Amino acid sequence: AGTVIGGSQLRRMPHDPRSASARRFGRSSSHRSKTSCGAAQSRPMTSALRAIRTTPRYSFTPLALYLTESDVGELLTIEDAIEAVEASFRRLAAGGVENRPRYRMGLEGGVMAVMAAVDRELGKAGLKTYTAFGHEDVRFVVLVFESDRAELVGIIEPNRLGQLRTGAASGVAARYLARPGAKTLGVIGCGFQAETQVAAIRAAVPSVERVTAHCRTPESLERFCKAVGAEPAEAHHEAGAQEIVVTATTSKDPVLRGDWLVAGALVCAIGANDAGARELDNL
Repeated sequence: AGTVIGGSQLRRMPHDPRSASARRFGRSSSHRSKTSCGAAQSRPMTSALRAIRTTPRYSFTPLALYLTESDVGELLTIEDAIEAVEASFRRLAAGGVENRPRYRMGLEGGVMAVMAAVDRELGKAGLKTYTAFGHEDVRFVVLVFESDRAELVGIIEPNRLGQLRTGAASGVAARYLARPGAKTLGVIGCGFQAETQVAAIRAAVPSVERVTAHCRTPESLERFCKAVGAEPAEAHHEAGAQEIVVTATTSKDPVLRGDWLVAGALVCAIGANDAGARELDNL
């Protein structure tokens, strides 16, 4: 364990055995020099001992930057996230990023997931990992390393970060794939991820004027519509009949059907991230 001083960790270096041996040697040599060759021969050894005593015995290891959920919320805007995600997609397409898909390992009553990537152009490597024991009992962490040396540079609480990043991915998709001048957005699902989907798509496609939303719970639908300025839809197909459609659910059965879509619609299906979930039908 060390002491934190000025943002660095102060560590006492292991005792250098050469110092002790040198001192022992110095005493012995000094004694011999005085008895055999005179006091003049002791001066070089005195200088050597002074150099040993003044050699630093501490080293400083920089501490990693730690960002809390509130730090992320204060520092990162949805516009920042969109630009960062688009830039990472471009580096990925150019071959500068190695991205490993999510993999899961079973726990006693839960699951542990790991997602890792190396961005050689950015000079960073990292991973996001979490353990989950149901939707309400999840803990996340992101670790960021330098890609050219063994140095941990960042530890991030990433719940808000993941929400912004997922929204930003849909924002980038809508910027380039939505019908030019698209004015309507439909959202199916009103949970944690849905709000940033609306914010990101509005930021990326300024022509969007109207948002229609639907979810199973009337109370959740009312809260969501009030939060994002959306109109409540009475059925799934009403939200699904817009120029841009987002599905943000954990449903095991399709919540959007192809025959509800208008011509040229863009669909961002962001909720199904394992084999047991399905948001879209076969059309």
